[in-house]
Amino acid sequence: MKTIFKSIFLLSILFLTINLFGQTTTFEYLFATLKDEVALDIIEDTANGSYIICGAQKNPGSYNDNGFILRISDEGAFIDSATIIDNKQRLVFSKVLPGYSDSLVFAGFRTDTIFGEFLNTSLVFYVTDMDLNPIDTVIHHLISNYSYLNGYVKTISENRMAVIGSMLDTAYYFSPRMFIHEFSHSLDSLTTVYWLDSIANGQDLKVLPNGNYWCLLHGFNGYTPKYYFFDSAFNVLSEKMVPHDLSDPFGVKWDSDSTFYITGEWNGGADDDVAFMHQLYYDPDNPDKNLFNWWGTLDTIDLPAYYGGLDFNNKDSIFMGGTTNWVALFANVPSWFYIYQTDSMLNIRWERFYGGDAYYAMDRLIATSDGGCIAVGYKYDYLHTNAYQRDIYVIKLNSEGLLVGNEEKPAIKMHEALVFPNPGTNEIRVRVAAQYSESLFRLFDMNGKELLQQKINGRYSKVSTAFLKPGTYIYRITSDDGLHESGKWVKQ
Repeated sequence: MKTIFKSIFLLSILFLTINLFGQTTTFEYLFATLKDEVALDIIEDTANGSYIICGAQKNPGSYNDNGFILRISDEGAFIDSATIIDNKQRLVFSKVLPGYSDSLVFAGFRTDTIFGEFLNTSLVFYVTDMDLNPIDTVIHHLISNYSYLNGYVKTISENRMAVIGSMLDTAYYFSPRMFIHEFSHSLDSLTTVYWLDSIANGQDLKVLPNGNYWCLLHGFNGYTPKYYFFDSAFNVLSEKMVPHDLSDPFGVKWDSDSTFYITGEWNGGADDDVAFMHQLYYDPDNPDKNLFNWWGTLDTIDLPAYYGGLDFNNKDSIFMGGTTNWVALFANVPSWFYIYQTDSMLNIRWERFYGGDAYYAMDRLIATSDGGCIAVGYKYDYLHTNAYQRDIYVIKLNSEGLLVGNEEKPAIKMHEALVFPNPGTNEIRVRVAAQYSESLFRLFDMNGKELLQQKINGRYSKVSTAFLKPGTYIYRITSDDGLHESGKWVKQ
């Protein structure tokens, strides 16, 4: 009898453990102060049950950025933060990396603070322990009379890393010049190469099995994105255009030594959509062989996350994300984080939107160890501030893109259909998530009387409202396979 009770007890403990700890935690987190803050990168610290975020913080309207570090728990609670001030130059962290011996490395740059110049650039590596206490700061100087444009930190081998990016010749301001700076994992400078005689803007770098380099260049001011191939001394061996007119900002992840997934803005259509591709690179019979898909709608710009909007731990569950209705760094219009998931063949499983009550912009998305994903960026609450002041916005989702709540903390509402512009005038534009092939739009007055209905085939439609008087209306968007979206729409 004791053995039976013992077995039941152990099975009960096992059941509770699976249900309590096997579930994916989801949350929405906003770090809001009177400062202007942005988040550019995030990593998961599974050993300590937290996420570590880096970016920049400054006074609204200023160009004197300070490096900013934020740690939150894996349940979305504040743990700690640190502001790193350089009294002489602006400082921005764009990448957080695991270091040696339980340390972290925050990679970024310093420049002068004069807008339009930003000269005297240095690459900065700020080393801390796991509690964000400073250990060391390593500085690598670049050409002093060039303005810093961007830089992406990449791990390229077991003991080498690189910053690939571009600088601007102030005499020809819209002509970026690419640089690659290699350094060891102990942060010793190895090689710095500049291409000052040609216009190029680097974003990604990989060492190929033969010892040569593959490099991704994104377009700038009308220049075409390309793949470059370098030898081991960074001499250009060949180049080719990125297929399908795929453009920056890009998100790239390699799934083998020869193939990779990539997402970017797609200019192959009449509007600004997002495309994604599986580049099957080494096929001697067909060097342009790839899988390709795209999504998007008219009337809004859908922009992938600037510092990387594609990631996966299992390539049959690929997460991609960015900003829907992107306009600029600051805009007085609603926007949303978009996130969607595809299988390895790039078939979209689901698409969802988060935000709409302010201007949101996504900078980074990563897949998490529990099968979900987490995205960071910022929220600009233009309805409640006249200052250029942004807050760090974080959203953690499960594998289905859902925010799961409880009685104490209900789930934040996510969207599977968007209605815009809102307020509007004589036309409503409706965007429906990709998983719904057919839906029904209905509009009611405030007394519940139905005024119109229109079937929506696919992901986008326009609804004429010219016959309606100015006022507030209720919309509902439904489908037989689970779509239920509602809200208020205002006609001016």
